[in-house]
Amino acid sequence: MEEIKIMLNLNVDKIVVVDSGKNSIKVFTFSSDYELLDISVFPSKSKKKRNFADIDSSGENQFKIEIDNEKYLIGEGIPDNYNFETTKNNLHHKLCIYTAIANSVVGKNEKVKLIVGYPSSDFTNETKRNEYVDLLKSDKVVEMKVNGKDKSFLIKNISVYPEGIALKPRMINPNKVVQIVDLGGQNLNYRLYDLKGNTLNSFSLDKAGINHLEEYFRTQLRKFVEADKVDISSIDVLGAIKNKEIKELNPNYLTAYKSTEEFVVDTVLSFLENQILGQLISKGINLYQRGNFIIFTGGGSLLLNPYFKMLLENNEGNMYFSSTAQFDNCISYVIKDLGDMCKSRGLLKEASVIGQKILNEIDTLLLKK
Repeated sequence: MEEIKIMLNLNVDKIVVVDSGKNSIKVFTFSSDYELLDISVFPSKSKKKRNFADIDSSGENQFKIEIDNEKYLIGEGIPDNYNFETTKNNLHHKLCIYTAIANSVVGKNEKVKLIVGYPSSDFTNETKRNEYVDLLKSDKVVEMKVNGKDKSFLIKNISVYPEGIALKPRMINPNKVVQIVDLGGQNLNYRLYDLKGNTLNSFSLDKAGINHLEEYFRTQLRKFVEADKVDISSIDVLGAIKNKEIKELNPNYLTAYKSTEEFVVDTVLSFLENQILGQLISKGINLYQRGNFIIFTGGGSLLLNPYFKMLLENNEGNMYFSSTAQFDNCISYVIKDLGDMCKSRGLLKEASVIGQKILNEIDTLLLKK
């Protein structure tokens, strides 16, 4: 393994894999010889601050960042909405990724290999993809403070891969033509693979993610409650969708629906019909019809599993909901990067061994989380 480390990750101390989503930031940290050191997740939120005087305490996933003489709050404890820009070529994603790297390094000036993802539709645009790399790269050591602690790292190289590859669930369901539905915070990534794993079709749908479902849910709820008696902002929307019940709402204040469960189910199904399944039909993809095998991945698919099953009855037994959905992008990025490097060096057998080692380590650590 030491020999492979030298050949693959020369002059690298850490490998940091980041799925910079619009709802959450998922991070895998590896040593240079692919020992999995940590898995972490924090909210994809950022806010510029003049000072941190109004921050009483810092939770595990709340980060007070100081970089380039500016201050930012990242992660938990930010009441504002998520970032709804369709592009990832912005300061928000750079700050979140740099925060992920800073949390992964321990020593001073650690040399980092960064592996990230990019939406399917934008990935084919080489100019946009290169702009993203230019945004993230730095020709000098990055120095920043995280919760008052000095952090520094040097990004040695950056690899970018398309979102929604879903390598692990595809490995679990081999020898099939598969449709990948990757549901994130901002968008949905769709990919179609043939029996040999070649991409036949890929694109992204904007305004189809969980963050937009939350906004739609609140907008709809305002139409059917007594506004002077209900604080819409206090409702845990994701909890309501998960439990099919709005625990914070007295059903007597809800009009046109017999129960909060009826409202929740109707609202979620309407969103899926209009913003996801209907939009896919406009692209020539009809998931209502039984056809190619469907793999659902992305954090949003875990939450919406029962709702998709309600709408896609014709595909019962023809769908797979990934148990590692939240982390499938990170898993795909690191395995794909490993494969690309080994292929160029004629180390396909070694890639298989290291890849299986990575998957085993991920499964083991996720069980402990």
